[in-house]
Amino acid sequence: MIMKLGTRIALIVASIVFVANSATIVFIASTIQSSSRDSAFSEARGLAATQAAIASSDLNLVLTSVEELSRILGMFRMFPKKESFELIDEMLRTTLANEPRVINTWAVFLPGTIMGDYYRAGWHRMQDSLSRKDYSGEPLPPALDEMLSTGKPQILEPYTIEKLLDGMAMGEAAAELASSIVVPILDDAGRLVGIVGADFGIGFLQAKIGATKVFDNGYGQLLTNKAMVATSKDPADIGKKAHEIDDEYGDKVKMSIMEGTSFSFISEADEHSPAAFKYFSPVATGDDRAPWSYLIVVPYQEVMSKVYRLVTAITVIGIIALAGVVMIVILIITRMMRPLKATVAVLKDISEGGGDLTKKIESGRRDEIGSLAEHFNRFSASLASMIGGIVIAADRLARTGEELEANMGSVSAAVTEIAANVKEMKEGADRQSRSFASSSEATVLILGKIERLKELVKSQSDCVAQSSASIEEMIANIGAMATNAEAAGGHYARLVEASEKGTDVIADVSRIVQEIANQSTALSEANEIIAAIASKTNLLAMNAAIEAAHAGEYGKGFAVVADEIRNLAESSADQSKGIGSSIEGIQASIAAVVSSSNLAEATFTDVRSRITSLYSLQDELQRALTEQKQGSAISLEALAAIREATSEVDSAALEMREASAKVVSEMSSLVAASEEFNRGVGEIAEGAADIDRSVVAVSDLTRMNRDNIEDVAKVAKAFKIA
Repeated sequence: MIMKLGTRIALIVASIVFVANSATIVFIASTIQSSSRDSAFSEARGLAATQAAIASSDLNLVLTSVEELSRILGMFRMFPKKESFELIDEMLRTTLANEPRVINTWAVFLPGTIMGDYYRAGWHRMQDSLSRKDYSGEPLPPALDEMLSTGKPQILEPYTIEKLLDGMAMGEAAAELASSIVVPILDDAGRLVGIVGADFGIGFLQAKIGATKVFDNGYGQLLTNKAMVATSKDPADIGKKAHEIDDEYGDKVKMSIMEGTSFSFISEADEHSPAAFKYFSPVATGDDRAPWSYLIVVPYQEVMSKVYRLVTAITVIGIIALAGVVMIVILIITRMMRPLKATVAVLKDISEGGGDLTKKIESGRRDEIGSLAEHFNRFSASLASMIGGIVIAADRLARTGEELEANMGSVSAAVTEIAANVKEMKEGADRQSRSFASSSEATVLILGKIERLKELVKSQSDCVAQSSASIEEMIANIGAMATNAEAAGGHYARLVEASEKGTDVIADVSRIVQEIANQSTALSEANEIIAAIASKTNLLAMNAAIEAAHAGEYGKGFAVVADEIRNLAESSADQSKGIGSSIEGIQASIAAVVSSSNLAEATFTDVRSRITSLYSLQDELQRALTEQKQGSAISLEALAAIREATSEVDSAALEMREASAKVVSEMSSLVAASEEFNRGVGEIAEGAADIDRSVVAVSDLTRMNRDNIEDVAKVAKAFKIA
């Protein structure tokens, strides 16, 4: 089945438009999808970072309160024993009263610090009232053992407590998730004397960030270091393990939380949630070993729903546009094909109407189809003229063929006689060619011997030339070595002078370093005076703090000033210790520099003596190179004489070769001429035989040509040209 041209053009244009339209839709959809997804994910990351910062800020406020409490409790030795107990109890109560996030405050002092055994104190918040806790019979907190081994602040994994809420009767309690921040208590000497902790409910974090909402069904969760859900939009999830640690990314999620780094991935749909983008943002807790994390979950379908609707609309518009373009293309092609169909009808009539070349294609169009009709009419006229000429030529060829057939008989007899004479000439030429070939072989053998002699002479000449070049190169190298040796002598002399200057510089350095050592001793004495002043200032500050404590409410302001003075004195004492250590290090370094300077001076002296020895050896080497250069020059003159004699032998061999070559050339010319003559005679014989065969073939072709001319004349006369 033949596909029409119009249909083919319509299909091609429709295919091009379809491909272009599809590519445009795919590109736009991909761009919109990528942009929307990146925007949504960026917003989720920003929200996660914000909520993580809020959680971190609240946790650090609690940590700051506990650290301040620890610092004050560490001053218990400044007060009498009874007042120390009162100070500890009052500070625990005050911290609990001033920090609404905290449920309990407590402290544990090690044996031998305040009393012979462990000392425990604590306060508890019950609705709006505060009460002292009784630890009789209770075990020591587990955090104490870890604090003794690390000595660093720690945040405990959340646990469930019972808390009396507003509107509940006494005896009734509600479960709440809580955690504890534990800080070491250090005395004024920096020794660990106990721990202080604050238990706080997670409820205040749930109130702030628990209801976080992302899009319609997205949510946020605060996760502890062990991946426990601390806050969530769904209260049922609080206190449970985050299910993200059980999927394919579970190990990476655990590592991200424990290392305090951010992590994100797109999860597959499961029984817990649909496919979603999940981002973990680290939450600083003050305990570097136990950071928390804030999780943002964004349902992937919600992010992409608007994109899918927009892509669907673009696709529908593209299909409608494609259909419109195809309809327009079909209309245009239909109008274009009408005149072309008329032209095809005329051509079909000419081809099926007995070859009537008088018919013409009528077309008044001025486009390509009109030009096609005009050129076809011209072609038809030219073809009619050509066929008329063919008819006339066929008549002439018929008469010529008859005359040619009559002459071919006499030509065949003459060619047979020529072939017999050529055969006799070929036999004589073969005998002469063999004689010339024998003479040429003997001459070539002589030339080969002369060539061998010339090669031997050339080999000897090359060897002499190579020896001469090697000796010349050796002389040049000896000259360069002598020059380098002379230059090295100058360098050695300058090295001796430089080593003497280096020795003097080392001596000056030793003297200056000794002066610095004397000055560092004076600095050490000044630092001791500063340390004594800081110690006395610290003692005065402690006395002032004690007096302020005795003064009660009236001495609080003075107590703050005394505390700052004590901190300044302690800082000065620490700095004095650091300066003393630095001065001792400097003095040790100066002593090492003095020792190194003495060693360097001895090394310079040894280097100078060795350079002097090298200078003497260099002078002896220079004299030996001069003698070797003179001996090499004599050897070079002898080789020049040998090379001249070899050149004369080579010239004589070249003359012999040229003479022999001329003889060989002449013999080759004779052999070539003989062979050429022999080939010529052979070709003539073959040509004569070919001519004889050709004459017979021409006779046959002449008869066939006459028949073909008659057939051409019949075909040409079948066309109607007038």
